[in-house]
Amino acid sequence: MAGDVVIVVADDFAGGAFRLPSDLDDPAAGTTTLARLKALAESGELSHGALVMHHLNALIASLPSFTVVDADRDYTVWLNGDAGHHVVVAGLDLAEAVSSDAIAVDVVADALVKGVNGVVSRFDMLDLPGGDTLSPEGVVVNMSWVFLPCSSIEEFLANKDAYPTFADYVNGLGITGYDFDEVVRALGYVGDGALVGFLDGGSFEFMSPKAALVAASGNFGMGYQMLPAGWRQVVGVAVRREEQRDFPGRYSNSGDVTVAGEWVGFQPLTLDGALGDPTILSYAGTSYAAPLVSLYAALDLSRSAPQCRHLQPNEPPLTKSPELDVPLVDAIGAC
Repeated sequence: MAGDVVIVVADDFAGGAFRLPSDLDDPAAGTTTLARLKALAESGELSHGALVMHHLNALIASLPSFTVVDADRDYTVWLNGDAGHHVVVAGLDLAEAVSSDAIAVDVVADALVKGVNGVVSRFDMLDLPGGDTLSPEGVVVNMSWVFLPCSSIEEFLANKDAYPTFADYVNGLGITGYDFDEVVRALGYVGDGALVGFLDGGSFEFMSPKAALVAASGNFGMGYQMLPAGWRQVVGVAVRREEQRDFPGRYSNSGDVTVAGEWVGFQPLTLDGALGDPTILSYAGTSYAAPLVSLYAALDLSRSAPQCRHLQPNEPPLTKSPELDVPLVDAIGAC
């Protein structure tokens, strides 16, 4: 590694639920009931963002060279003992931006721009326990969610067959064709619009273009990836099935890259980075595939000579294949 990198988990943290409830952060997690999980989610104590961030931290905890050197309610600083540099996992709460029934894309984009800048600035020259100082040289933005062209998931599912291709999906937003510029224009972003600024790097006030944008492709079993994964500056991540079954079919949309695995066994993780044994609980979805690619991008950006360096606003090397559903290992090899 050659420099510190911040992974910003931009998600819905229910207004501040960055950590999993105590029911789930110790070995007793395996005894938690489905009814209890539902109650925690309904009360806002268990947020989607908290589980995504937990999953990302658990992935890092499984790497033998990484240890926690600092942690708070909304971030964890990991030290790579082999290289002496850090990976920060920090939450960016988009709860306020997605609080209405119809989520405005411009509101989310504005929250992303301001929020990512704020999160990374927070860690610039931050003194750590033990005398080290953080100096972020790169950022990865993990977006484990999708925009829907309808006012609700129920409405989208009811009209799911109307969107058999990405072009049909974009046309459902009132667009003829699916050129990126037309998508942006139809969503109300032209000129100095927030989303254009975010994607072209102009709104990254804190750094050079050493940035990667990663998003989940969606869980609707479609042959395309939804937005923001579908934008060319973003690496869309799908789940690849390892075996063929008649039922259930592949739940994952297609994506730029795929990672193996469907169900992930839940493992408790303490604040100091101790990873517990797998429990009987499990979870699945492209929300948890995207963090694996975000971690790869962070590790790659932290190297002195990145193999797949992302240079916004260019199309990321991991998406340069004309085909979708490229296994991550093959996409990396083609960089």
